[in-house]
Amino acid sequence: MGRPPGQPARGRPPAAKKSGRVGVPVTVLALAGVVIAGIALAPNDPDDVSYCVDQNDTVVADSECDGRSPGSSGPRYIVIGTHGTGIPVGSRLDATNTTTRVVSTDTSARAAAGVPSSGTVKSGTSVSGKSGGFGGKLFGGSGGG
Repeated sequence: MGRPPGQPARGRPPAAKKSGRVGVPVTVLALAGVVIAGIALAPNDPDDVSYCVDQNDTVVADSECDGRSPGSSGPRYIVIGTHGTGIPVGSRLDATNTTTRVVSTDTSARAAAGVPSSGTVKSGTSVSGKSGGFGGKLFGGSGGG
């Protein structure tokens, strides 16, 4: 004869039920592994570089962003972002790669963005120490980007 369901065999203690919980050390180690793997697999962020552009984000001659006067056909901007280097005059930049847009004649905004407050800024130059921002003069003085 068999035993009723749920009854242990004679002489054996009932089997311990597993709770489904994982110990803290295992969880911590697993989380650390995921973080380390994520850091190792993450691509390097491209450097922020500057370009002199017109109101349509078309690259213009660096001399048009010398900080002395607006361009002959409208304001000029220094844009900073992950555009890469070597983009020729006449090319249109992808606005989604722009992190900062500075009116080229605004000396304080230029300095805050990490470029010299006056003079020509060579296109494709790596920019470090920029503070960026959204609105005000950093984005053409219109109060937004």
